Amino acid sequence: MDVPGTALVAHADKIKKQPEMIKRFLRATLRSMSYIRENRADTMQMIAREFAMAPDIAALAYDKLVELLSVNGKIRVDGYQLLLDFARAAQKIERPINATQLVDDRLLDEVVRETGIKR
Repeated sequence: MDVPGTALVAHADKIKKQPEMIKRFLRATLRSMSYIRENRADTMQMIAREFAMAPDIAALAYDKLVELLSVNGKIRVDGYQLLLDFARAAQKIERPINATQLVDDRLLDEVVRETGIKR
């Protein structure tokens, strides 16, 4: 199942009133994701330490983590839709909810353009 591991959730008013703060957060997040991808040994060591894992288990966790990390920060909308559908079913909500209604990539797109991250 290809579902997003994480996502940034912000109220529409916060995005509208404080776009620069959101963009700073997005830049920092993208830098941290890049660091994780480029520094396997350091990241595995941190995983082992923070989660009290044996090094071989931390290596497996790292490999799965890297699979979930998007290069440009975008979530997998089809996987997000699947999560929404599961949540709707669990809550017995019959009205369909389209994931694209809840995803706003505009500030992320700006950050990606500004930083030159490859899509």
